[in-house]
Amino acid sequence: MKAPLLVPIDLLGDGSGPVSQALLPALAELNRSERPLVLLAERPDRWRPTRNQVDQALSRQSSIEETVHRAGGAVDAVLYLDVGLFSRERHRREALQGLAERYDLQAADLRIVAAPGRLGDLLRRTDLDVVGAADMSELVDRIRTLAREE
Repeated sequence: MKAPLLVPIDLLGDGSGPVSQALLPALAELNRSERPLVLLAERPDRWRPTRNQVDQALSRQSSIEETVHRAGGAVDAVLYLDVGLFSRERHRREALQGLAERYDLQAADLRIVAAPGRLGDLLRRTDLDVVGAADMSELVDRIRTLAREE
């Protein structure tokens, strides 16, 4: 199995729905190339099932998974990272290392595409390979390139 591609969940949408229509063919190509897609999201504050933020996050996750599946792609997992003011970088690194171990890889083998912003900046500080994507067309290009990568 190829190393998973990690993409922040906020990069998927363009306002027209949970996932940009321009992105769906690239996500299907990713699935055909047997490269798992793992979405990264900010963990809602006070992660409790009764909190409105958590309900919204899980509802959004479900909607994205459905949309990607209908287009021929697959979301293998969603990893919620703690990005709060007092969260520790070590916890984010451990979460990413745990994800890598799930795929029998080292964290350095993970492929991450991120845009500038809070989550993207935090990912860059983990010393992992983070490829930038400033807009939707660049994100599509990055995903297609990584789908074809051996």
